[in-house]
Amino acid sequence: PTSDQEGLQPLQDWLIAIANDQIANIDDQEDALGYLSRFQREYEPLVSGPYIATANAEIATVRDGYVDLSTHCLSTFVALIFAVDFRSIMGEFFTPIWYQKKGMAQVCSTFEDYLGDYQGVLHSSLRDILVEELADGLL
Repeated sequence: PTSDQEGLQPLQDWLIAIANDQIANIDDQEDALGYLSRFQREYEPLVSGPYIATANAEIATVRDGYVDLSTHCLSTFVALIFAVDFRSIMGEFFTPIWYQKKGMAQVCSTFEDYLGDYQGVLHSSLRDILVEELADGLL
């Protein structure tokens, strides 16, 4: 709670990079398969039939793990926004001061700034998840 914003940007960039990396591992495009699909395609011819069902179940578990870690990184990213950027605002919620200031406008502006700043680097499938995490954090 007493930290300032020094060092926050690299941490936030790192969290976005990890989230992107996790999704890139499972993102199958028309012209290129993701890492996990390529791995599955390479090992299936090497194992016998009874093991394929077990292996496919494990692949599904790994795929879910990639999504879970990516979502966790975005959740941590949002938690940092609230802990650092909104530290002073959060104490004003549900108080008379809140109605005298433009706190919600500041919150919305900060959300827009972050979404704009990371739009170019955030994996396209993660934008909606980030918006949902921001909304959940605000609630």
